[in-house]
Amino acid sequence: EWNAALGAGLPIGSPVRTLEFVVPVVLLLGAPTLHYAASGLALQAAAGVRLPPRERYLSQLAAAAANRVTPGGVGGAALNARYLARRGSTCVHAVAAVGVLQVLGAIADVAVFTAMFVVGSVFGLAPNGSWAMLIHELEIPASLASRHPWATALVAAGLGFIVVRRRTRSETSVGRRDRLSTLFGELRRLRERPSDIAVLMGASASTTLMLGVGFAASVAVVVGPGVWHEFFGLVIGYMLGSAVGNAAPVPSGIGTTDTALVGVVAASGVAMHQAVIAVMLFRVVSFWTPAALGLVAGATLRRRGAY
Repeated sequence: EWNAALGAGLPIGSPVRTLEFVVPVVLLLGAPTLHYAASGLALQAAAGVRLPPRERYLSQLAAAAANRVTPGGVGGAALNARYLARRGSTCVHAVAAVGVLQVLGAIADVAVFTAMFVVGSVFGLAPNGSWAMLIHELEIPASLASRHPWATALVAAGLGFIVVRRRTRSETSVGRRDRLSTLFGELRRLRERPSDIAVLMGASASTTLMLGVGFAASVAVVVGPGVWHEFFGLVIGYMLGSAVGNAAPVPSGIGTTDTALVGVVAASGVAMHQAVIAVMLFRVVSFWTPAALGLVAGATLRRRGAY
């Protein structure tokens, strides 16, 4: 397959063949590394405090480990708030900063997804019908999702509201108003720091984009360089598949995200067995390995008094 993709029958040891293999491997390994670095930078910008670079990186690995056992990213958010509180922020400010990070991070994700889809469509790089094919793989009505994507978004928002409502049903309405007031207050304070807003939005957008690039690279590692013409489609498909998979009420979308991503790769014309291998490789490198490292990172930060 590699020879067919290159069209020259080059031997395995040739420089071109080596480069065609090394580049996607480097991208696959580098994407999660840069992802957690950018995540730590976004947390620092949201809090408006200076955090040691090594510590903030370790804190994001620890948050990733916590997210593997809690749905909706609750565990990672709690660890980030505790870390900020131990590094100079008040408890209220720390919680509000994490809330701001999640809100603006979601907006950044939507913005980068929209930009990628528009650019891909304008230049003919976006996948043809892969959105509908992915939805079909997930057994969601394709006609509704493709013709009325905002209806799907509203359904997801409704499910999210139900989850939040269940978590807060025992609390008073005054307590909920206080938390909203704190969140909006933090947003107003952040508005006075335009440089932090730029860093937060840019770093948050790049975290998802980097993992999308790593996902495309994992497919190239398994299938060969011929799949690079589907680069935009795979990155867009990763963003959509990850969002759909994480909408399920399971920790970090385990199982549902994997299924969605296999559907994305298969929709690009890759054989099903190769799609499964590519997704397994990507998830081991970007999902399970950082979680394992996060256990060590969490222990290190506890010894340093950061948790």
